Amino acid sequence: MLTPALKSEIQRTLSAASNVLPGYRPRCGQCEMIAHIARTMSDADKDTPPVIAFEAPTGTGKTLGYLAPLIPIAA
Repeated sequence: MLTPALKSEIQRTLSAASNVLPGYRPRCGQCEMIAHIARTMSDADKDTPPVIAFEAPTGTGKTLGYLAPLIPIAA
């Protein structure tokens, strides 16, 4: 379940990235991607692995978009 605490942790992870990546700025599509991944992964059934995939051009922030929600959920 995507709790308020987990949402907050995802926000902190994304904010931390902006502190270490020069010139980073959040992108609308990236934020939508993060929300979809967070919901999909946090609501996942333990018996059936979730599947989610995104297609987007280079430079849209896919790597950070995957990592920002997955690191807090995994922890």
